[in-house]
Amino acid sequence: MDTTLAAQLIDVIRESLVNNPNQFNIVVNVTGQRVISQGGIGLQITTTGGGPGSTTIGQQVSLNGTQIEIARQQGQQAMNAQMAALVNVLTELSGQLKSKRPDKTIIQRLYAQLKGAWVPNVITSVVASIIAKTIGC
Repeated sequence: MDTTLAAQLIDVIRESLVNNPNQFNIVVNVTGQRVISQGGIGLQITTTGGGPGSTTIGQQVSLNGTQIEIARQQGQQAMNAQMAALVNVLTELSGQLKSKRPDKTIIQRLYAQLKGAWVPNVITSVVASIIAKTIGC
Protein backbone atom coordinates (compact mmCIF):
# COMPACT_ATOMS: atom_id res chain seq x y z
CA MET A 1 0.00 0.00 0.00
CA ASP A 2 1.41 3.40 -0.86
CA THR A 3 1.57 6.18 1.70
CA THR A 4 -0.95 8.38 -0.16
CA LEU A 5 -3.66 5.71 0.04
CA ALA A 6 -2.74 5.01 3.67
CA ALA A 7 -3.08 8.70 4.53
CA GLN A 8 -6.45 8.82 2.76
CA LEU A 9 -7.71 5.88 4.82
CA ILE A 10 -6.58 7.56 8.04
CA ASP A 11 -8.31 10.76 6.88
CA VAL A 12 -11.57 8.85 6.32
CA ILE A 13 -11.45 7.53 9.89
CA ARG A 14 -10.70 11.02 11.21
CA GLU A 15 -13.49 12.62 9.17
CA SER A 16 -15.95 10.01 10.41
CA LEU A 17 -15.09 10.94 13.99
CA VAL A 18 -15.33 14.67 13.28
CA ASN A 19 -18.66 14.36 11.43
CA ASN A 20 -20.23 11.89 13.88
CA PRO A 21 -18.58 12.28 17.29
CA ASN A 22 -21.45 10.52 19.09
CA GLN A 23 -20.91 7.20 17.33
CA PHE A 24 -19.36 5.80 20.49
CA ASN A 25 -22.01 6.00 23.19
CA ILE A 26 -21.68 5.05 26.81
CA VAL A 27 -24.92 3.91 28.44
CA VAL A 28 -25.19 3.33 32.17
CA ASN A 29 -28.22 1.61 33.69
CA VAL A 30 -28.55 1.43 37.45
CA THR A 31 -31.17 -0.39 39.46
CA GLY A 32 -31.69 1.66 42.55
CA GLN A 33 -34.18 4.01 44.16
CA ARG A 34 -36.79 6.21 42.52
CA VAL A 35 -37.46 9.28 44.61
CA ILE A 36 -40.22 11.73 43.70
CA SER A 37 -40.77 14.81 45.80
CA GLN A 38 -44.45 15.55 46.41
CA GLY A 39 -44.68 19.26 47.11
CA GLY A 40 -41.53 19.34 49.15
CA ILE A 41 -42.90 17.12 51.92
CA GLY A 42 -42.36 13.39 51.82
CA LEU A 43 -41.01 11.05 49.22
CA GLN A 44 -42.37 8.29 47.05
CA ILE A 45 -39.97 5.38 46.78
CA THR A 46 -40.67 2.56 44.32
CA THR A 47 -38.72 -0.66 44.46
CA THR A 48 -37.69 -2.19 41.17
CA GLY A 49 -36.24 -5.55 40.28
CA GLY A 50 -34.71 -7.56 37.52
CA GLY A 51 -37.96 -9.01 36.15
CA PRO A 52 -40.13 -12.08 36.79
CA GLY A 53 -38.37 -14.69 38.89
CA SER A 54 -35.46 -12.37 39.66
CA THR A 55 -34.08 -12.09 43.17
CA THR A 56 -32.68 -8.65 42.34
CA ILE A 57 -34.65 -6.02 44.18
CA GLY A 58 -33.51 -2.46 44.31
CA GLN A 59 -34.73 1.07 44.20
CA GLN A 60 -34.70 3.37 41.18
CA VAL A 61 -33.21 6.84 41.66
CA SER A 62 -34.09 9.71 39.35
CA LEU A 63 -32.79 13.21 39.98
CA ASN A 64 -33.07 16.43 38.08
CA GLY A 65 -31.04 19.36 39.18
CA THR A 66 -27.96 21.45 38.87
CA GLN A 67 -25.62 18.86 40.39
CA ILE A 68 -26.58 16.24 37.82
CA GLU A 69 -26.30 18.73 34.97
CA ILE A 70 -22.83 19.69 36.14
CA ALA A 71 -21.82 16.01 36.23
CA ARG A 72 -23.22 15.50 32.72
CA GLN A 73 -21.39 18.53 31.43
CA GLN A 74 -18.14 17.35 32.96
CA GLY A 75 -18.59 13.91 31.42
CA GLN A 76 -19.40 15.39 28.03
CA GLN A 77 -16.42 17.75 28.25
CA ALA A 78 -14.13 14.83 29.08
CA MET A 79 -15.48 12.79 26.16
CA ASN A 80 -15.11 15.77 23.81
CA ALA A 81 -11.51 16.21 24.95
CA GLN A 82 -10.77 12.52 24.31
CA MET A 83 -12.36 12.69 20.84
CA ALA A 84 -10.37 15.84 20.02
CA ALA A 85 -7.16 14.10 21.12
CA LEU A 86 -8.00 11.11 18.92
CA VAL A 87 -8.66 13.37 15.93
CA ASN A 88 -5.35 15.16 16.57
CA VAL A 89 -3.39 11.89 16.65
CA LEU A 90 -5.06 10.72 13.42
CA THR A 91 -4.33 14.09 11.78
CA GLU A 92 -0.67 13.89 12.79
CA LEU A 93 -0.45 10.28 11.63
CA SER A 94 -1.95 11.19 8.26
CA GLY A 95 0.51 14.08 7.98
CA GLN A 96 3.41 11.73 8.60
CA LEU A 97 2.16 9.34 5.93
CA LYS A 98 1.75 12.21 3.46
CA SER A 99 5.28 13.48 4.02
CA LYS A 100 8.06 12.60 1.58
CA ARG A 101 9.91 10.73 4.31
CA PRO A 102 7.54 9.35 6.94
CA ASP A 103 9.29 9.07 10.30
CA LYS A 104 8.75 5.53 11.57
CA THR A 105 9.61 6.54 15.13
CA ILE A 106 6.90 9.22 15.17
CA ILE A 107 4.40 6.86 13.54
CA GLN A 108 5.14 4.18 16.14
CA ARG A 109 4.72 6.74 18.94
CA LEU A 110 1.38 7.91 17.52
CA TYR A 111 0.15 4.34 17.18
CA ALA A 112 1.23 3.61 20.76
CA GLN A 113 -0.87 6.60 21.89
CA LEU A 114 -3.91 5.12 20.17
CA LYS A 115 -3.29 1.62 21.47
CA GLY A 116 -2.73 2.77 25.04
CA ALA A 117 -5.87 4.89 25.19
CA TRP A 118 -9.61 4.28 25.32
CA VAL A 119 -9.79 4.14 21.51
CA PRO A 120 -12.09 1.38 20.21
CA ASN A 121 -10.29 -1.70 18.90
CA VAL A 122 -11.84 -1.27 15.47
CA ILE A 123 -9.87 1.96 15.00
CA THR A 124 -6.58 0.69 16.41
CA SER A 125 -6.81 -2.52 14.38
CA VAL A 126 -7.43 -0.70 11.10
CA VAL A 127 -4.67 1.84 11.81
CA ALA A 128 -2.24 -0.96 12.72
CA SER A 129 -3.03 -2.75 9.46
CA ILE A 130 -2.58 0.44 7.43
CA ILE A 131 0.76 1.16 9.09
CA ALA A 132 2.01 -2.41 8.69
CA LYS A 133 1.08 -2.54 5.01
CA THR A 134 2.54 0.91 4.31
CA ILE A 135 5.84 1.18 6.15
CA GLY A 136 6.16 -2.12 8.00
CA CYS A 137 6.09 -0.77 11.56
